[in-house]
Amino acid sequence: TVGFIIEEGFLMKDLEEIVRSISETAESAGVKIVTGDTKVVEKNKGDGIYINTTGIGEIVKPMDLKNVSAGDKVIITGTIGDHGTAVAIAREEFNIDAAVESDCAALNGMLEPLFDIAGVKWMRDPTRGGVATVLVELSEATGLGVLISEEDMPVREDVRFIQDMLGYDPLYLANEGKAIIITSAESSDRVLEMLKGHPLGKDAALIGNITADFKGLRLKTIIGGERVLDMLEEDTLPRIC
Repeated sequence: TVGFIIEEGFLMKDLEEIVRSISETAESAGVKIVTGDTKVVEKNKGDGIYINTTGIGEIVKPMDLKNVSAGDKVIITGTIGDHGTAVAIAREEFNIDAAVESDCAALNGMLEPLFDIAGVKWMRDPTRGGVATVLVELSEATGLGVLISEEDMPVREDVRFIQDMLGYDPLYLANEGKAIIITSAESSDRVLEMLKGHPLGKDAALIGNITADFKGLRLKTIIGGERVLDMLEEDTLPRIC
């Protein structure tokens, strides 16, 4: 379902562009839009347009954190921090001119084939709080530790430059078109091969492993040390999905 709250005076050409984009994206993802609704509010009362969606899907292969064990590998399906960086640039308050776009994408086409691999144990989208927050939550839920590698973390050079300038850590920035995958060591090469064969997974990388040696999340730094990563206490950028 798709619901629109539209401010009086919103340009029809912009609405048509939005609806066209929704239609094309839904078709490419194999999603049917079955109903919708529109409401118009007074000028200066709606900030342009709000769009609300509700989706219903089927759980093809239930995945439980109880299946995660020491020795498993941590894979990210692509570069991190793109969405959070794009949001920062779009606000224009930082006066940054850079061609960084949000990574918003439908992941079903890339991820569904992985359900047939027995060693794939768990998946999660690292949205609010980013990769670090998701992996801290995983550690707390399993009682196991997670060690990730700064050297192996895929971050675009322009994203890294902008976030260094703004003082943000890409590990804590929202992603809207990526997934974290926990897989057995035996299946990790096959998972990476399949991901890299899809356009959305060309930058997929093995970034770490699950361990019983400690609890929590640690980052192995480029210079060889280890840094403890905690849960995100406060969003560096207000949430925009």
